[in-house]
Amino acid sequence: MPRNATMLLIRHAEETGRKDDRGLSAAGLCRAWAYVPWFRSRRGLAPPSILIAAADEADSMRPRQTLEPLAAVQGIRLEARFDEKRYRELARLVSRQERFDGVVTVVCWRHDELLPLAQALCAQRDALPATWSEEEYGWIIRLDFDAEGTCSTHITSQRLMHADRRVPRARKPMARQVRD
Repeated sequence: MPRNATMLLIRHAEETGRKDDRGLSAAGLCRAWAYVPWFRSRRGLAPPSILIAAADEADSMRPRQTLEPLAAVQGIRLEARFDEKRYRELARLVSRQERFDGVVTVVCWRHDELLPLAQALCAQRDALPATWSEEEYGWIIRLDFDAEGTCSTHITSQRLMHADRRVPRARKPMARQVRD
């Protein structure tokens, strides 16, 4: 796992709800653009250096669209090569590459696989909510890695948009886990 690093896991921004629409709604576009100052001004946290989104699929390109404004303003290449079901492969990549050490990485995924992705990256199941509601867009999972690779897991509400709700209760309070 990374050392002296932070990973922020988010769900893609709001969708239109229409079956034939692969993109973001107006509210989703607002959230995507609101992420630019939000991620760049987190107190005590450097701006992101690495941006990763789930790959486009036949029915959705929302994870990539969510991070495109931040990538453009930061001048960072947006990586979007992993299918949402290949989250274990992404976790292996993160654990083996030194480029994730000492930086902030933002990962945008689809809600169905976001909690399994968090667990594959080191989050203890008990520190996460039991489910991620289809209507919830405003939660953020923060994984902090210390110098030994010990992972602390926090889930909070972004409180970025009016509809963002309070964070769910974790199964147990904040957890720490050591991974190789």
